[in-house]
Amino acid sequence: MVFIKYSLKLNPDYLILEVGLGGRLDATNLFDCDIAALVSVSRDHQEFLGNSLKEILLEKIRIGRKGKLFLSSVDSNFLISIEKQYSLNEGLYYYNLFDSQLISRKENFHDRNAKLVKLILSELGFKRNFSESFNHIHRNINLNVDGQELLFSGSHNPHGLNNFLKRRCVNSSLNCDGMIVSFSKRNEKDLIQMMNSILAYSSKKSRIFITGFNHFKALDNNYLSKLINMFNDERLELISNWEEGISILKDEQKKKILFTGSYYFIGSILHDLYIQNRIVPSSTPVKTF
Repeated sequence: MVFIKYSLKLNPDYLILEVGLGGRLDATNLFDCDIAALVSVSRDHQEFLGNSLKEILLEKIRIGRKGKLFLSSVDSNFLISIEKQYSLNEGLYYYNLFDSQLISRKENFHDRNAKLVKLILSELGFKRNFSESFNHIHRNINLNVDGQELLFSGSHNPHGLNNFLKRRCVNSSLNCDGMIVSFSKRNEKDLIQMMNSILAYSSKKSRIFITGFNHFKALDNNYLSKLINMFNDERLELISNWEEGISILKDEQKKKILFTGSYYFIGSILHDLYIQNRIVPSSTPVKTF
C-alpha cells in the first residue's frame, strides 16, 4: 500500500503490479485492471491456493475483470479449456498465446514470458516486434568475479526448476562445473522432486553443494542433511554457507558456477555482492543468459 500511495503521487501513465500470492485473495486484487496476465500455473503456496492445478488456476484467474483483456501463456490443454470457460462465464476478453500459436512448447520459459510482455506492450500502444531480443527482462544474472563465472537463476518450485535445468542441458555450453543450491521451506515431496531434477540435469562431473541461508523461510542444515541422505549420489555435499562453496570450487579451479533454488537465497547473495561487497567491490553484471 505504501507503493500504491507513492505511485498515486507520481501519477504514472501506466502501473504494473505483480500478484504476490495467487490472485483472488492477493492485496493487488483490490484494484481494477485494464489488462491481466497469467504466465504459468504450477504447484506453489498450496496451503493457500489448493493442491490441484485446477484449484490454483481458479485462484489466479480471479485477477481478470469483466470486459477487460485477460492474457495467458498457460500451456496445458486442460487448463486452457478451464480458462476459456471461465472467461466466457465472466465476460473476460481472453487470449492464450499457446492456443493462438504465438508461442510454442519448444520455447524456453523466459522467451515465452518475453513474448507475453511484448503483447501487453502492444496492447498499450507500444511498438510490436516479436523478433527483437528481450534478454534484459530475464531473471537470470551472470557475474564475472575473480576469474569465476557466477550464474544466478531463481527457480523456487519443482516445475520451474525442472524446466530451467532441462533448457540448460540442451546447450552443452551452458553446463556448469559446480552448483550451489538452497531451498525455502516446502513440502518434502516437492523438495525430493527438485533434488531429482538437479541430479538428472547436472553434469556427472559437476559438484553440487547444498546450503542454508539467513531467512526465516530457509531450511535449516539438519533438514538439508536429511534431504541429502535420501540420495545416494557422491556429487552432493552439505556446506555451511555459499561462500564456502565458492572457495572450494575456486581451489579446484572450477570456472562456471550456477546458483539456483529459492529466490530468497538468490536475493541474499546478490545483496552480499552489491551491498556488502563481500567478494569484490567492482562486481558488475556482464550479461544475462
